[in-house]
Parts: sequence; structure tokens; C-alpha cells
Amino acid sequence: MKFSIASLLISLCLASVLIILLRLFLSHKLTYKQFRIDFLSIFSFIITLRLLLPFEFANTQTIASQYILPAIYSVGKIDLINTSLKLTLGKILLAIWICGSIISLLHFFKNKYLLRNFTHSLVKLPENYLDPSVREMIPQKIKLYYSKLPNSPYTFGVIRPGIVFSNLKLSVDDQRFIVGHELEHIRRHDNFKKYVIEILVCIYWWYPLIYLFRREVNSIIEINIDYQMIKNKNSKIYFDYTECLIKVAKQLKNFTFHSKLQKEIYKNSNLSNFVLFQENTLTRRINFLLEEYPVKQTSWVLKILLVLLPLIITSVIFEPYHDKTKLTEGTLNLKKGQNEAFILKDKETYYLIVKGKNLGKIKDFTKLKKDSSFKSLPMKIKK
Repeated sequence: MKFSIASLLISLCLASVLIILLRLFLSHKLTYKQFRIDFLSIFSFIITLRLLLPFEFANTQTIASQYILPAIYSVGKIDLINTSLKLTLGKILLAIWICGSIISLLHFFKNKYLLRNFTHSLVKLPENYLDPSVREMIPQKIKLYYSKLPNSPYTFGVIRPGIVFSNLKLSVDDQRFIVGHELEHIRRHDNFKKYVIEILVCIYWWYPLIYLFRREVNSIIEINIDYQMIKNKNSKIYFDYTECLIKVAKQLKNFTFHSKLQKEIYKNSNLSNFVLFQENTLTRRINFLLEEYPVKQTSWVLKILLVLLPLIITSVIFEPYHDKTKLTEGTLNLKKGQNEAFILKDKETYYLIVKGKNLGKIKDFTKLKKDSSFKSLPMKIKK
């Protein structure tokens, strides 16, 4: 693996195209009738990998960019401050990127710490809150908490996960659906997945599409859990589960927040909430359930394309046509038809003249004159 500015740029360009496609898949019924939840989950995973690993790989083929990348590189090398440190525009932008990422990461970990402390300050779930048959579903290692305020039930933590319930009016079937939903989040390590996406947001804080990608991944995670809950179930459970989602959403619809921290928990995209009100996520989930899209499988043709996608998006990279290195320093690139360059013949000696400057004697002129660049240069004879 090799990292470069070019590999970063091509990774962001490819990720942008894939994120926009993912948005289209989730926003239009005609598209997500074709692209099922298994396809969307793997598709989002591929985008995540490309952003986490913006490198050149063994299968990558390099294509020279003669105009765009050299222009970008030249802009990055502009000296903004004329000091011995050579503070170029590229270095300043890199420093801003790193500082912004560090600040974002510190803010992220601070929020995780505050949210965890808030959750652990809640009282333990009363024994009579859940029906005995529902409580038996929950492993003993998972901590249960109770909030007096009506929050959406949610799962928190990665290493020592817990579930928070609230004073919602729930039937035994509703409790069973909610507990099953949250346990599925824990089994599938969804909080860890969300943390990975949040780390990406901190790293690419300046990249607008990363926020769109976070919202789409949250939708896919919830739709996938819904799919696991109704998979291979009879029609009654299928529609009862959908009704449970709507019932909980209605109870929370007119909820008033009593603190900024409580609002942050309720709206937090990093927690696995049973009902998540974010960018039409609930509407999408119900549409998938009612239309029975998630229970269908992606066609084998699309699966083959999906398997090939990682190879395709890492197979090509554009590099600048030339860059100043120790090997090329002091050399000159002559283009055909260059008007300000010519060959001066002084008796049997030949000199290269560029922009009125004599760049020196040409050795082995007989061999060199076969070069296309030199053949196009006019010759003048010194009198």
C-alpha cells in the first residue's frame, strides 16, 4: 500500500460517486426495489473501507494526468509566507486538516464520556418493568437502566453494552420486539460500526458528503435490524412489529426535551435507538417493511458486480505527469513547437538556446536529433 495526494484525491472522488449512488438507492422506491438490504449493507461497507484506506494497492494501474493534477500540485506549492520554513498553501491546508481532526476527535470522545456517565447515573430497571418472559431474553451481562422521561429505548456501549428503557406504555409484545431489536444491535456490534463511521467524520470533517454518508449508514443499520426481526416470521409478527414502531414513534412525537444532554441522547446518531428520528429514517424503515423489500434477495448479477466493485475502484489512479524530484531537478521538458527554443550551430558544435539563455553544449547531437522534441526545434547558424 502507498499513500499519496493523488491516491487521496481519487479515493474521495470515488467515494463521492458511491455515496451519491447510495443516497439514490435509499431515496427512490424504484431503485430500492432492485437493491436489497444485503446489497446496501455491503455497498456502504465498501465505501467505508475506501475512506479508511485511501491508498494505492498492488492491482493499481497509474495513468498520467497532464493538466489537472499538475495544476493542483502547483497550487499546493505556492509560498504564502516567505520564510525559511517555506510555508506553502499545501502545508497550511494540511495543518488546518490535522488540527480540525484532532479537535473533532476530542469533542467526540468528550461526548462519549458525558453520555456514558449520564446513562450510568440512571436507576436500574425495576424488576416489574418487563414481563418475566421478556426479561429471560436478556443475558445477565447486559445492564438494564430506566429513565423517568419518555426516551426511545436505546443500546449503548461496545465492550459492556447496556439497554435503557423509559416510561413508555408498552404491551408484552411491544417489549418483546424492543428487546429483540436492541439485542440484535448488540449481537451485530452496531455501536462499534457507528463509532467507526464517527471516526471517519472526525477525520474528513471538511468533506460535506461524509455527513450524508453517516445518515445513510444509520438508516441501513436500522433497516437491517428490522429485516432480522421479521425474517422467516409469519405475517402477524411482520405487521405487529411494524405497528410497534409506529406506536413508539407516536408516543415520542410531542416529547419536550428537559435538558440539552437529554436532547443529544435522543437525537444521537451513535446510539442504537429503537426509533431514530433522523432524515426520514423511520419513514424508510416502514416503507421497507410494508413493501416487503428487505425479505427479498439481491439478484445474482448485482451481487457479482458488488464483488468486483472493490477491485474496480482500486484498479486505477491518476498521478501528475511530472513532478520535481532530485532526478529531474535541473532538467528541461521541451514541447513540440516551443517558440522560444532553438538550436544554435557554431561550426561543428551545437548549443541549446531557451528564452535567450545558452543552456550549454549538446553532446551526441547526431543521436539526439532523432528525438521528436529536438526535431521540431529550429536551427540557427552562428555567422
